[in-house]
Amino acid sequence: MVAALALDPSGRILAVKRAVEPAAGEWCLVCGFMEILETPEEAVLRELREEAGVNGAVKRLIAALYEPSPAYGSVIVLGYEISVEGEPKAGTDALEARFFTPHELPRLAFSSHRRMVGERVHPGPN
Repeated sequence: MVAALALDPSGRILAVKRAVEPAAGEWCLVCGFMEILETPEEAVLRELREEAGVNGAVKRLIAALYEPSPAYGSVIVLGYEISVEGEPKAGTDALEARFFTPHELPRLAFSSHRRMVGERVHPGPN
C-alpha cells in the first residue's frame, strides 16, 4: 500500500474523507494499493489523481510502516512526501478532498498516516 503526505506550496497537508470502508466517513491521507506492474511512485501519483484530482511530484520516501488491517490482517504502507499544486476535488473513494494546516488537520483514521504527519509536523530522533 502507498500513502501520500501531499503538501501544497504553503505546507498545507492534503487529506480526503473516505467514502468506503475501512473508516468510511473519516479523514486520511490519500492512499491505496499498487496495481500489477506499477511502481510505488507511480501508484501514489495515480491515487492522488483518482482520489483528489491533483497531480504531484514525488519528493522522497518518508516511511515504511506496518498497519493492522481488518480486511487483510496487516499491510505495509510506503509513505511518500509529494509536492502538489492546484485545488483538490474529491474523486473515487473520497467524499471530500482538501488542504489543512497542520493545526487544522482532523484526526486521521489510520495510525500509519498519523505517524507520517506527526514526523512532518514534529520531527523526532530516528
